[in-house]
Amino acid sequence: MTLAGAPSSPGGPSPPQNYCTILKPCFAALHSQKTLENERQKLLLEFERLRQFLHDQEHILLGQLEKMEKNIAKRQNENITDLSKGITLLNKLIAELEEKIQQPMLEFLKVRIFDEMSLQV
Repeated sequence: MTLAGAPSSPGGPSPPQNYCTILKPCFAALHSQKTLENERQKLLLEFERLRQFLHDQEHILLGQLEKMEKNIAKRQNENITDLSKGITLLNKLIAELEEKIQQPMLEFLKVRIFDEMSLQV
């Protein structure tokens, strides 16, 4: 009687050696499959780690961008306020000059001389 296809010959290999010869490639293939599966799992874990890293980086950079946008908007508002104050002051000075132009020349000179004298003191 033969076991697992082992030839039945009087001087043939004994069944344990025959099983080792048959099972050795099977174990090697199984080991290769496990190795491949382990490598596949390592690769998947590495990609998941990289996805998480990129996700975290995206949130960090978007947060920084939002802060920058807020700072820019704040500076723009401050600049608009400063410009508005400057325009108001210029309008006031223009109005004063227009008033002085409407005065008679003698009055204008008196005011001017008085202004210069007060600056010298």
